[in-house]
Amino acid sequence: MASIDKRTRYVGDTTTLDTAWLFDDLPTILGDTGDLGARGVEVLGLTTFGLDVDGTAAHLAVDRGKLVVREGDADDGPIAVLDAAAFSELMQDISSTFGLTLAGRVQLRRGTADDFNAWEPVLRAMLDERPVYEPGSIEFRARDGSPLEVRQSFRIDDPPDDIGHFLAEAGYLHLEGVFTGPRWPRCRPSSATPSRPRPRTTAPRGGPATTTAGSRRASSAST
Repeated sequence: MASIDKRTRYVGDTTTLDTAWLFDDLPTILGDTGDLGARGVEVLGLTTFGLDVDGTAAHLAVDRGKLVVREGDADDGPIAVLDAAAFSELMQDISSTFGLTLAGRVQLRRGTADDFNAWEPVLRAMLDERPVYEPGSIEFRARDGSPLEVRQSFRIDDPPDDIGHFLAEAGYLHLEGVFTGPRWPRCRPSSATPSRPRPRTTAPRGGPATTTAGSRRASSAST
């Protein structure tokens, strides 16, 4: 059966990254994924992405069709100021750009929060090999290669491979005929009588009021 598990890392895989990782390890990663990241930059119309991690400055830029990391600040693009913990979480997809922004864990020396958040898909492309979406780049296919009928439903006794393929391909699944049979009526409410609104216990200003003896008298609104 097809798997819907798209995780790129698991519990225990994360490590603490320091600023040395930017120049010792990231260039090797970009050697394999730099073209994917550069394509994302082009699709999203971005320029450069600056980082200031505990005082160490670096930036991402496209050079000859590949995304590369360089020391120092670039002339344009956002510059995000992060501590080492926030930087480590961002690079390993523990926290997203939006999550760091919402939590107030990033300061922008240049650019806006939107400029910073716009780089999230590119980061995932260069670090997790998840391409930035482009219109027309996603196709839904049935097991035989034909276009997938995305409105179809399944029953629980349908072939598991068909059900699993649809779920993996489309990301959702509609099962029909599940809540049927002799046991299902037990789950229904015993009465469908709608509840009645509770009577008013106090009178509105200027309306009739009820005395302790039970008689109703007109009340006057105070001015």
